[in-house]
Amino acid sequence: MRRPVDVHAVERIPPDLVAVERRFDALFARLQRARAELAAGGAPELEEASRELDRLCREMAALPAEAVRVLEPRLLALVHEVRALFAATARALRETGDELGRSLRRAEAVRAYARTAGGRR
Repeated sequence: MRRPVDVHAVERIPPDLVAVERRFDALFARLQRARAELAAGGAPELEEASRELDRLCREMAALPAEAVRVLEPRLLALVHEVRALFAATARALRETGDELGRSLRRAEAVRAYARTAGGRR
């Protein structure tokens, strides 16, 4: 059940809340691009995104409850995107490990073949 809006609390919502919403949206887009880069085989830089997320969380902690409720959908979308990025990172690491294992087995097979062919490498 949704709580009624406290009119006095709404008056305390900072006028720059729109700027905070935009920063959430920008961070969300940055994480989506990072996930796409990871899917394309890249290694996205996430240090600045992590710092921005820390800043946003600290700012949210200082906001009145009514303002936090306004930002809640964006925060939940951001949490979902972070989880998706984490899953994509885990998948990429697993695939990299699998490929390294296959590469090692191929190298071992080449060395074994070279030994049986009469030469040592």
